Amino acid sequence: MNWILKKYSPLILALIVSPLFAIFFSGGHALKSPINFIIAILWSMAIWLTQWYGNSFVYHVVDNRISWLKQPMKKIVVLFFSVAAFSSFAIIVVNLTLTFIVFGGVPDNLATWAVYNGRIAIIIALSVSTIITTMLFFRSWREASVNEEKLKNELLEYQYKSLVNQVNPHFLFNGLNVLTSLVHDDPDLAVKFIQQLSKVYRYTLENRDRDLVSFEEEKKFIESYLFLLKIRFEDSLNVDLQIDENKKGMLIPMALQILVENAIKHNMISKQKPLKLKIETCDNVVCVSNNLQLPENKPHSTGFGLDNIKKRLRLISDKGLEIEQTATTFTAKLPILTIE
Repeated sequence: MNWILKKYSPLILALIVSPLFAIFFSGGHALKSPINFIIAILWSMAIWLTQWYGNSFVYHVVDNRISWLKQPMKKIVVLFFSVAAFSSFAIIVVNLTLTFIVFGGVPDNLATWAVYNGRIAIIIALSVSTIITTMLFFRSWREASVNEEKLKNELLEYQYKSLVNQVNPHFLFNGLNVLTSLVHDDPDLAVKFIQQLSKVYRYTLENRDRDLVSFEEEKKFIESYLFLLKIRFEDSLNVDLQIDENKKGMLIPMALQILVENAIKHNMISKQKPLKLKIETCDNVVCVSNNLQLPENKPHSTGFGLDNIKKRLRLISDKGLEIEQTATTFTAKLPILTIE
């Protein structure tokens, strides 16, 4: 039942509204005879349906070209005048066509007819344009608010998972194993391991609520994180870090960690087949690439990490995360943002 109402709602509304329009715009002429009333209703329905479907098309064209979030004022102006222009044109064309069909030709006094219908067209067009623009603006604003809230919840979920993954028993077990061996074999390295581990924890806790961090902050964080991974995986992980020391800009916090985790999670790592991870600055992006060593029984991927980065970027920038994959390599390009 609901899909029927949704599909035929324009026609249902036209049937309801057309009699009122017919009586109002005919100046009572529609009530003089049944045939006049029927013609007036059909006339009003023709105007109503062309306005509905025509302006829906106009809206979709404008909506695909101009974003509510990035250019709201431009979209309001373009949408308002586009709808007004189409509405005026459509009303005049419909009226002229139906006048020719019903009365067998154009009006005797075409100039007077044009002025009268032009006034009606302008009144209806401006009314329709105002209503449609207002409704669509508030609908888009509401959708944007819902999407922003949803993204915040997803970000909180990721932050929670990030902290849990770092303090879960498995993570602590691996860390304690590494420390146990280092304390006996290399006490100085054990101290460095603890220092870098504390930096990772501190960074995660201090920056979990920030939208952006400086390039320098994220660079220091990923260096600490890679240090822990190198100690853990030893020769099974080869890291090539080529980051411009003087690079300026902003990054999504912990985005590089997500990309590194993604590479480790989805590839085999062993001394026989080491994972080769390369992080480098290229123009205004940070490229994180690795050789593909997918396991035979590839685990199901939720895509949570990469989707999280994409959505966070979409909220604050028109630049996105670029993914390039070949038969042998996987590369993610994270944009370096500038604050104007």
